[in-house]
Amino acid sequence: MAKRINHDHKIGNSFRKLFHRLIVVIGVCCVLVIVGSIPDHVVAQENRSWMISGSAMRGLSGGRTKTKPTDSKLTWMAEVEETEWEYIVIHHSATESGSAATIHAEHLNRRDAAGNPWLGIGYHFVIGNGQGMPDGTVQATFRWKEQIHGAHSGNELFNARGIGICLIGNFEETHPSKAQMNSLKSLVRVLTARHRISPERLMGHDSVKATACPGKHFPLHKIRQGISRTEY
Repeated sequence: MAKRINHDHKIGNSFRKLFHRLIVVIGVCCVLVIVGSIPDHVVAQENRSWMISGSAMRGLSGGRTKTKPTDSKLTWMAEVEETEWEYIVIHHSATESGSAATIHAEHLNRRDAAGNPWLGIGYHFVIGNGQGMPDGTVQATFRWKEQIHGAHSGNELFNARGIGICLIGNFEETHPSKAQMNSLKSLVRVLTARHRISPERLMGHDSVKATACPGKHFPLHKIRQGISRTEY
């Protein structure tokens, strides 16, 4: 009789151990299913939250304190406190293709009226047209990141107080792309709000100097219309 009881006890212990192991296996499987169901974009967002560098925390939105910009504006950030800008001057590159890098290389070979070499690209921002830079991509140059004067207008005042924006393309012959216009509108809205720049102080290069820039096909009025007077 005692042997039968011991045998039954051993069998009971075996079943209990098997049951516990089964519970553990089921629990692990549930965890794997839950983790696998998390959308990829959520995981990517979580990764970004700790992968963003310190410099990416400096942006154009939210006052003059250094705050994190939205993903689409990561290239618009300054690396120092922003200057008090008063004007925005729009240019075209007068070329079919190009980029911030090619313009920078060209401008390094230029000299000012006193014979001094330029620091490099004269603009604060460049917007690509798909030929040399992705269409609609906004790239901030060292002049914006370091908040220093431009070399784009041929006028001392507008170089010192004007934000120079160059769109790749020859707008004497063609129109800016839709992507370029959308990016320019977004950039201008941010800049005018940040620096309280009125629509009248958003101008083409031809308003500052005798030139065809930014070209007869550039619709400056559409950019001005996008600026709300309540934003400045």
